[in-house]
Amino acid sequence: MPLQVFSSNDELESCILRNGHFDEEPATSHWYAVMSDITAADNYDHALLATDRSNARLGGMWQNIRSDCLDSNTWYEVQANVLLRQAGTEVTVDCDPSIPWFTHERSCPSIAIKNGHHLVEDIAWTVGPLSSSGTNVDGWYRLYGVFRPTKEILDKNYVALFVARAPTNVDIVVDQVQINPVNEFTVGVIPDCASNLVVNGNAETGDFRYWWIRGNGGDSGHIEVPQTNTERGFVFRHAGYRSERWRGMLQNLVDTTCLTPGSRWRISAVFRYFETNEDGVQIPRACDKTNPLTEYSCPVFEMQFFSPQKPGKATIN
Repeated sequence: MPLQVFSSNDELESCILRNGHFDEEPATSHWYAVMSDITAADNYDHALLATDRSNARLGGMWQNIRSDCLDSNTWYEVQANVLLRQAGTEVTVDCDPSIPWFTHERSCPSIAIKNGHHLVEDIAWTVGPLSSSGTNVDGWYRLYGVFRPTKEILDKNYVALFVARAPTNVDIVVDQVQINPVNEFTVGVIPDCASNLVVNGNAETGDFRYWWIRGNGGDSGHIEVPQTNTERGFVFRHAGYRSERWRGMLQNLVDTTCLTPGSRWRISAVFRYFETNEDGVQIPRACDKTNPLTEYSCPVFEMQFFSPQKPGKATIN
């Protein structure tokens, strides 16, 4: 069975997104295949199955959601449950939620919309680690995210919403797709420009939603979320071998509208630095603050600014 049944606003849900629980007859009502075939999923009540996917980014299912049901300057919470199978079988396979790209052999599914610039933009991602409480149950993953409609989106009568983004050698089972206004339990909303722009920066959710590992290809390690015995609670640990020193943790800021010309921001975090000894044991050690390029230099922040409409990027360390 799917890992979690989400509460919803039925009236609003039927306006924005129709048949997100796939309980209409037929189950595919209001949903369409894109670079795939979709059918009611065998062995699961009220779920759809996307097979024969010919495109990793878009191969799955889509629906046109009504933009007149969305309000400008309003945040919405987006969720779904998904399960991955080896194509043409019922064998469940895993993905890696820390991979930010759809081109990797272990990329995870997402929910995306086509924005006003006719580009596909992810708005909900697979929550990791897969072992986190309530995330992976019988192979089911949770997709989660928030978004705020732009003027370009609201100017359209309909907005295409996709559930896809996984390697083409897997089938995707989808259930419980929902879009609702945010509530007090929603994670990811930036209420104002006096707020922290980093989401889940304290690992307060007990998982690493909104975080990825930077880089594509090579060894990059993995993200763990251990619970400490101190007031810090959960923390992030970027563990494992990293082939490059810049392969750190990465977050795409949910809301960048506060980063205006001339504004000033402070970036801070608390780190512990570990070295793995010859026995495979991680030993805390001091790092070198004097030079960010020395062998045992301390961690640093890096920000990259880019626009999908304007190729190129600016980097600030």
